[in-house]
Amino acid sequence: PGAGRPSGLPKQVQAFRSGDGFLLLRGRDTRGNALALKLAAPHDYWLHTADGPSAHVIIRRDHAGQEVPERTLAEAGALAALKSRLRDEARAEIQYSLAKYIHPMKKAAPGMVRIDKSEGTFWVSPDRDLEEKLRMPE
Repeated sequence: PGAGRPSGLPKQVQAFRSGDGFLLLRGRDTRGNALALKLAAPHDYWLHTADGPSAHVIIRRDHAGQEVPERTLAEAGALAALKSRLRDEARAEIQYSLAKYIHPMKKAAPGMVRIDKSEGTFWVSPDRDLEEKLRMPE
């Protein structure tokens, strides 16, 4: 995983660094969600709450064979849940997939996507302190 915040990142996309050093991108709004997906490589992971609207989170990987630790998946999932109606819940279900299987829906609002193949779901506990801990300077 790279070291610094990516240069030229649109203001609608927030950058975080996971505890394992992975770059995490999160849309601030529907337009930011669409931009985050455009910034993803096909082998990056895309995360979203399993039920209802939320931020889209991208886990950037250096190559398709790079393993993503469970801690990074959980942190990225929590970042998605914190920008959803589940932010105050004890647990939130997160779905994830490779970015190559996520496609913007034609004639739909920005950020609306079709998932061709899911890697699965998992549960996280939304932790408000996590945002500040992982946020990269603007």
